[in-house]
Amino acid sequence: YWHRQARAFKRVDLLEIDAHTGAVQPLLTETSETNVDPGLTEYHMMTSGDEWIWASERDGWKHLYLWDRNGIKQQITRGEWVVREIIHVDETERRIYFKAGGREPNRDPYYRHFYSVGFDGGKPRLLTPEDADHQIYFPESGDYFVDNYSRVDSAPVCVVRHKISGKVAMTVAQANIDALLEAGWTKPEPFRVKARDGKTDLFGVIYRPANLDPKQKYPVIDATYSGPHAVRTPKSFYQARRGGDAALAQLGFIVVTVDGMGTAKRSKAFHDFSYGNLGDIGAPDHMTALQQLAERYPYMDLDRVGIYGHSAGGYDSARAVLAHPDFYKVAVS
Repeated sequence: YWHRQARAFKRVDLLEIDAHTGAVQPLLTETSETNVDPGLTEYHMMTSGDEWIWASERDGWKHLYLWDRNGIKQQITRGEWVVREIIHVDETERRIYFKAGGREPNRDPYYRHFYSVGFDGGKPRLLTPEDADHQIYFPESGDYFVDNYSRVDSAPVCVVRHKISGKVAMTVAQANIDALLEAGWTKPEPFRVKARDGKTDLFGVIYRPANLDPKQKYPVIDATYSGPHAVRTPKSFYQARRGGDAALAQLGFIVVTVDGMGTAKRSKAFHDFSYGNLGDIGAPDHMTALQQLAERYPYMDLDRVGIYGHSAGGYDSARAVLAHPDFYKVAVS
């Protein structure tokens, strides 16, 4: 079984291939006028080969569907939230264990929580209630799984949970960051702002120098990557120290990273904003985000804004300083 992605990403086929004869039989085809996101395409084929779980954005959000050879049998999950990854399928109990984001109210929709749900749909069971990003290690058998959760501003905690209830059976480890704090390290701060439309929530992280003096003015750096297949803003404690953002802040900058409209892991409409529109690079969202943050933090000097990025972010930074020279004064690609 193989899913085949067409060029231009407007079609994906699930194929059954006979290894003895080479015969190929299409089992389903997913199409879109814009794109079928390859980062969200996944499936689980049952051992029998007669049923499978297929992920689709056909209702505007990535959800799970139960298929057989006659077509869709059941939409398993639904709502304005995103299934992020199938972790395990218990074919005997007919239950799916999966990560999702955006289902829990008033939380960062990019935080991955862990759930289970039956093949017949119904309300998913939340197994990781903490307001954080959860990394799951799920064994092939047994009654427990490992959950390592954190945020950019909260140190990692590793626990073992019951797979049915999510109840914590034991705490394995909890990171101690006292030495970091004593050394003057400043936690990154997650934030929420409005997009260019004044309605859509955007999420990002701001980094500050350890010796910040709020009475001073600091130049600002927009750390960018608007590649439409990705999310740049870190969500876990580990991710927050990757790249150059934290280091740049210690040189005396306010560093901000934010995922504007057109990037991944939200609704299909949010993602489709960048379709045929890569020159936008999310810059209007980034600029309004910095303006909103500067109202909260007057030490941000918006007369001195630079932008940097790698790969697609390198394109972004070059494009930004050419398209918006009144706002961006320096670009490093």
